Amino acid sequence: MSNGRVVGLHVTQAPARLPTLPQRLRRHDPHFSRSSVKSSGSLGSPSGPSSGSTSFSPTMSFSRLASPPKAPGVETEHLEELADPCALGASCAPRPTMSPPDPRGEYIMRILAVAGGLVAAIMVVFGTPSGAAAQVGPAVEVTREQFDAWMTDLSNWGRWGDDDQLGALNLITNEKRKQAAGLVREGMSVSLSHNYLTERAEDATSPFSHEMSGVGRVGPFVGDRYSISYHGYAHSHMDSLCHMSHNGVMYNGFEKATEVTEAGCAALSILDVKQGIMTKGVLIDMARLKGVEYVEPGTPVYIEDLEAWERQAGVRVEPGDILLVRYGRWALRAEVGPWATGRLAAGLHASVGPWLKERDVAMIGSDYTNDALPSGVDGVSQPIHQLVLVAMGVRIFDNLDLEALAEEAARQNRWEFMLTAAPLAVEGGTGSPLNPIATF
Repeated sequence: MSNGRVVGLHVTQAPARLPTLPQRLRRHDPHFSRSSVKSSGSLGSPSGPSSGSTSFSPTMSFSRLASPPKAPGVETEHLEELADPCALGASCAPRPTMSPPDPRGEYIMRILAVAGGLVAAIMVVFGTPSGAAAQVGPAVEVTREQFDAWMTDLSNWGRWGDDDQLGALNLITNEKRKQAAGLVREGMSVSLSHNYLTERAEDATSPFSHEMSGVGRVGPFVGDRYSISYHGYAHSHMDSLCHMSHNGVMYNGFEKATEVTEAGCAALSILDVKQGIMTKGVLIDMARLKGVEYVEPGTPVYIEDLEAWERQAGVRVEPGDILLVRYGRWALRAEVGPWATGRLAAGLHASVGPWLKERDVAMIGSDYTNDALPSGVDGVSQPIHQLVLVAMGVRIFDNLDLEALAEEAARQNRWEFMLTAAPLAVEGGTGSPLNPIATF
């Protein structure tokens, strides 16, 4: 029903603006939109966000590593990053010639061979660098019904006002910034961005383009031009809150159909973060916790894993913090080469959602795209993305490079630091490539 509001069990006509909706529904039910309440028998599949890419092919083309097939009805968030744009005749560099199979490829193939079983509950085995006895993580199942309930129960809608667009960044107060500044003792800074990938690969189907100008000309100046489709599984970037919707509705009830046009996002764009981000960052090094160089792709991380690291490292994720989780993705890539990280990635299990809400994180980030893939939730390819971006208003850093950060944090035995980030000031943008900085 359009232009309606819910009052008890009765529906009466009301103006389009959401303040007429009862505050109980406004604050706690993301399934109600700002301008209308639509009656439906069930919740549909999550709708994927716009990527900014203009052409892609749904035909998967992986020359080196086979990936588990996409389950029917599952909408992958960044399908264009998994597809082959060359299949549609798009201008792109020739696909690199892959070397003959070697033990490294066989290693990944063994991982992929068990990927189908990852959709079911997965047992995570982890140890400590000190060689303590291995522990077995929980086998947690999150059903579609539970996920749908969490989209309501974990909602921050209305928490900071009916028209709020800042989301969980409201948790970064002036006092929080001063606390973060107090963590700077040595003055050493570390980049959290990976060098942008300029060659086409299984995990970088839209490589960064760098074109020079003025080379060879008489005169003192040269220039260049950057071109990038940054969303997906390759480039370090930040997601704005308009990057994703659930059943056509974005964070705080803003409707995708009315707020997102060819001109960009009229609400929840990256411009909301123009003043930058400065707060305490906390690194959880899952590879170090498990005593390995990298966590195997497809491994889900549970609440128990996160809290085990807190106990071992002597840190705690607190309100207004940015949570960073290192799995060692780039260390693995350097050893075995690229693979389809959009299909097989270590990351947070969907069951971590309530913990993120309880801890009141301002943002999350990792060296993958934060979700464990496959997700294990029927019909929802990236439940963490939907829970944090849409329900909680928590922005995301994807594809960070946390190797240097982990080394420096281990050297100092300090796993918290001042974290700063400044996205591009693009009006209507769905996110931004960027280079976050950790300062000790």
